[in-house]
Amino acid sequence: MSLMSLMSGSRGPDVQRWQVFLIANGFLTGVADGVFGEKTETATRDFQTKGKLTVDGKVGPKTYAAAQTLGLVVLRRMRDPVPPVVTAKAEEILRAHWRDPFGTEISLSIADQNYVARIEQHYHEPGGPIKPWGYHAGVSMFVQVTVGPGEPVHDV
Repeated sequence: MSLMSLMSGSRGPDVQRWQVFLIANGFLTGVADGVFGEKTETATRDFQTKGKLTVDGKVGPKTYAAAQTLGLVVLRRMRDPVPPVVTAKAEEILRAHWRDPFGTEISLSIADQNYVARIEQHYHEPGGPIKPWGYHAGVSMFVQVTVGPGEPVHDV
């Protein structure tokens, strides 16, 4: 999932990261399961209320920005063209971690920029230009960013 507004029904590692943040800050109890359900929405509303934000139960730019001041790490999925040095590091990580469970994240820094490599299931169309074809483990790269309250939340 690319970085976008999180809301009821959202799923995936970004939701799980948000839930871990809520648990660490006392807004949510239980397990971070990666599903933005009723408890996560209520905890989000509580966070927004305490932070004097618009209370809508959604995690958008202003909520992200407020959470970052308390330690939330925000990631944006990298899109082509990915710099060759980052591609080379992704390939190295894949060789070392291809058997790890999908969703495993590896933090790294390159030239004073923080990144996260996430092991994910990838699919390449048989006969297409990218091999291996079919389903397989792959690495998606994310750059760690600071989101300001008025910034759009999108991929880089």
